Amino acid sequence: MALNPGDIAFVQYNADGTDDFAFVVLVNILAGEEILFTDNGWLADNSGFRSGEGILTWTAPAGGIVAGTVVTITNDSTPTVSVGTVSESGSFSLSTSGDQIIAYQDDGTVTPIAAINNQESSFQADATSTLTSALPQGLTEGSSAVAIDEVDNVAYSGLTTGDQATLQAALNDSNNWTNSSNSARQTFSGSFNGVGGGGSDNGSIGDFVWNDLDGDGVQDGGESGIDNVTINLYEDANSSGTIDAGDILQTTVTTTGGGAFDFTGLAAGDYIIDVTDTNNVLNGFTLTGGTDPLAVTLSADEDFNDADFGYQSNPGGGGGSSITPEQGIFTFEQYVLFEAMEEGRTVPFNSVSMGGIPIAKLFDETYYLANNPGVAAAVNGGFFSSGYEHFVTFGWREGRNPSSLYNEAFYLAANPNVAAAVNANFFSSGFEHFILFGHTEDRDPSQLFDASDYLLNNTDVANAVTANAFSSGFQHFTMFGLQGGRSPDLLLFNEVFYLSENNSVANAVNAGFFESGFEHYLLFGQGEGRSPSSLFNESSYLAINTDVAGAVNADFFTSGFEHYIEFGRAAGRDVTMAYT
Repeated sequence: MALNPGDIAFVQYNADGTDDFAFVVLVNILAGEEILFTDNGWLADNSGFRSGEGILTWTAPAGGIVAGTVVTITNDSTPTVSVGTVSESGSFSLSTSGDQIIAYQDDGTVTPIAAINNQESSFQADATSTLTSALPQGLTEGSSAVAIDEVDNVAYSGLTTGDQATLQAALNDSNNWTNSSNSARQTFSGSFNGVGGGGSDNGSIGDFVWNDLDGDGVQDGGESGIDNVTINLYEDANSSGTIDAGDILQTTVTTTGGGAFDFTGLAAGDYIIDVTDTNNVLNGFTLTGGTDPLAVTLSADEDFNDADFGYQSNPGGGGGSSITPEQGIFTFEQYVLFEAMEEGRTVPFNSVSMGGIPIAKLFDETYYLANNPGVAAAVNGGFFSSGYEHFVTFGWREGRNPSSLYNEAFYLAANPNVAAAVNANFFSSGFEHFILFGHTEDRDPSQLFDASDYLLNNTDVANAVTANAFSSGFQHFTMFGLQGGRSPDLLLFNEVFYLSENNSVANAVNAGFFESGFEHYLLFGQGEGRSPSSLFNESSYLAINTDVAGAVNADFFTSGFEHYIEFGRAAGRDVTMAYT
């Protein structure tokens, strides 16, 4: 985008010490936009700049910057900048006897966009020395240029709220540059509000995200909101109605209090609302109500309360045929052994049971870290020994999913009475209710496990539950059924599958040469290209991900499965090829 005169203005000028200056942008600036700053004077014949001094080239950062942002450039031995990047050519140096800075763009034609003259109360007739400059072509004193009586260090001290025209007039009025000194560096420390929106930033955009149980796109009675969904607000810089490189991320909010969200303090303009769901609350849901991303043109002081997004849970159930590798589980018990044998690393953990459920059999370390990057960073930083430690300490109260076997959003949507109890603080999360009561009431924890179906298809388990040997079918499944080959088949490494597919290994385990098929797999099977389960096919994974195949051939990984567990899962590697 080409900037116009007055789209930026200076707010700070220091000639003592390490020369520095600051400017405020009065319009949104796109990523990669360049502005050049020079202390060369402008020639009276408008042929360009007097030569012999320096140029600083500033480049806007990725994502751009919003109107009202103040950028400070310090020209020490190597120039630095507070936002974006800067480079120097020639010798940019502000004289303590007065000087000037002229901001401009150059696409083959030089276009001045702002200037400050620190020599006298008006620009000079011509650039006859390094200390003088004519008023650059296209600029006007009082709206896009300011001239100040010579002083070594000076900063703007005027108003910081208003539309672009109001601020242009204030910023380029020398009477508003009262913070000055010939010995002490001056700093502009204010902040600008309401810039670029007609002087008003009292608008808002919001409403809610809800569970559209019947999929009709309309929130009906009994259809509750969905909390913990992240939503981004972009300023649609080019008014295209779609998110593109020119759009600027303004802020991110998370739904709360029954799926509600609200972006406030907005100026008039074009915006885009994008449901990002970085917490993966909506895994297994499909958008049925509203448009995502949603383009909104906001008038001054408007409260737009129609940014509604309905989601319906995808049909599913206990049948293992619909389960994908992404939904599979690599239990924490398996992960601990995997780390010990593959990485030589001990992962300490305490065996924790909640509601009769051993959490280590339910918890999936790599799933949890992939879906909670903040926790992953804390583990990497040594604040927790594992994601498991975080979950049993904090995560279960925060409604985080321990694995694909339990989904907080699904559980609350399917049980509005539980959601109401959580909102009323009777329970800290849906997981707390499920683990203490829900599984004993045969409530489904996710789309992957149908409690009634499990008991119907496993009469021995149903009889054991009736005899109080187990508190629920889910308790049996986590303790025995998951590893015992009962449907649903969720394990990324499945002992029953591995032994049934590899009779020689089963014989070796029975003879005591290996404690389990899993031990054989970690020591030998993966290096031999054996598949760990029906959900993960080694040959297919390597065929899809040729870079991983190369790394396995180069002995960086023992198998594609090792790569998938350590890296591929978190990176969202493709595992969708049909397995044979």
